Amino acid sequence: MKFIITAIYVYLVSMKFNIFYKSKLSSEEYIYASLRIFHYKNNVYTVIKDALKKDKSIISVFKNGTLLWTKNLPNSTLSFYDGIDLSSDGKLFVGDKKGLLYIFDIITGERKGLIKTNERIDAVKVIETNKDTYKLLLIKNEYKTLEIVNITDSTIVEKVYRKEIKGFTDKVFPSFPVIDGSKLYFTEKNKVFCVNYIIRKKEWALDLGSKSGLFLFFFSAPNIIFPMKEYNKNFLIVGTVFGDLFKISKKGEIVSKISLGKSHLLTDMSFFDFNKDGVKDILCTSATGYIWIIDGRRFSIISKIKTNAPIFKAPGIADLDEDGNFEIINLNKEGKVSVMDYKKNILKEINIGDTFGEDANIIVEDIDNDGVSELLTLSSSLRGIIYIADLNNSASVPFINNEK
Repeated sequence: MKFIITAIYVYLVSMKFNIFYKSKLSSEEYIYASLRIFHYKNNVYTVIKDALKKDKSIISVFKNGTLLWTKNLPNSTLSFYDGIDLSSDGKLFVGDKKGLLYIFDIITGERKGLIKTNERIDAVKVIETNKDTYKLLLIKNEYKTLEIVNITDSTIVEKVYRKEIKGFTDKVFPSFPVIDGSKLYFTEKNKVFCVNYIIRKKEWALDLGSKSGLFLFFFSAPNIIFPMKEYNKNFLIVGTVFGDLFKISKKGEIVSKISLGKSHLLTDMSFFDFNKDGVKDILCTSATGYIWIIDGRRFSIISKIKTNAPIFKAPGIADLDEDGNFEIINLNKEGKVSVMDYKKNILKEINIGDTFGEDANIIVEDIDNDGVSELLTLSSSLRGIIYIADLNNSASVPFINNEK
């Protein structure tokens, strides 16, 4: 055993990355981990959720790279989302498979509340904090239900809005809803909906399935709209499984459309001003292994990058060499990190070994709050989170681990 551990350490150092967090669980128990980053009172909090085969999970919270506390929870939620969010007053909300909603103090780890619901909680989003009352969006029952509730630390005070979503299954992931004031935007099968959830009134429904050409051949498809994200205060960007990308207004009007190819199932997106024209551009990924950069002003293709593996989560974006230009940091399921510019030039590649398969992604964040961003990803064989030290040949990031 000592020999194996030594070999891993040498391998890590030689490839210029280190372990930030390693689960203390055996490989027989371990299934998956999720990673979230929160900013609270000028500090960076890293929250890691380990999921185990026996429906258990472990929450570990770090402040600026140093472990604060861990909690063992009896039930885990294994889903496309991780069921975690942080309120503006420092309360960490954690949902689980049995319908329990835990509330922890992010700094002390003290449990501040426990609410029992009757459905599995897949995702939690804090909409509003008002003294001791919180307005939450919950995705429940394996993505089949959207619910907005007002809660205290012990009970659900009011069920503000509830919507049973048709077509969601554990194999068809929904676009995460967008909330803007009293408006809730969500997808169901072939349409994007806008409702005023306060008065429970539908504002509009836009059928993007019929705008994608192949709709008639896929009339029984569970959900063809994915992904959907808020572009700015006035617009949403919406993709379809047919490779179409739409820019729609929050009044339900199609502003622009571009087809990226009918064979491309779009999977994720993020927004950055790559060409420095003052308008954010759209980075879009697909299950066929492509990355597109779409001009945000003209809604035309700036760049199309072919990788050798499916991409299910948007790559990391950072100015690694501090030259004023964003680099794209992509990780494939074989564990190869590629750093490229938006014009498709490969700047650097590092092989870090296996990752969590198709769910592998890179997170770029300054986790130790020292002004230098770290690049983090999940490793299945190491059962934990690793970070890459010097992609841009700068000084190595100090070693950080989960030992108090």
